[in-house]
Amino acid sequence: MKYLIDANLPRALAEWLIADGDEAIYVDDLLTPPATDDDTWELAADRGLIVVSKDADFAARSVRDDRVRIVWVRCGNLKLKVFEDWIAARRAALRNAVADGERLIELR
Repeated sequence: MKYLIDANLPRALAEWLIADGDEAIYVDDLLTPPATDDDTWELAADRGLIVVSKDADFAARSVRDDRVRIVWVRCGNLKLKVFEDWIAARRAALRNAVADGERLIELR
């Protein structure tokens, strides 16, 4: 899958996804920081990217505009290693949800 990692998540998330065999890019590598939600949304829609974000606004927007799939990361602020382990524990569920075509995927 091709993921676009929002700026509210660590750049390392893109690296972890790539190491696990997916395509991922950090939003600041494609858009001039600070990118607006609108800019991020349009970029994802134009390129067919799945946005990975902690931003509830993206989840809400996905109900009104189905051009973009969202992975909504629902965890508090975690230290990087703890977050890496948190993501790893949910990787299989994420892959299954993406493969099933889910439009809004909540990772809890």
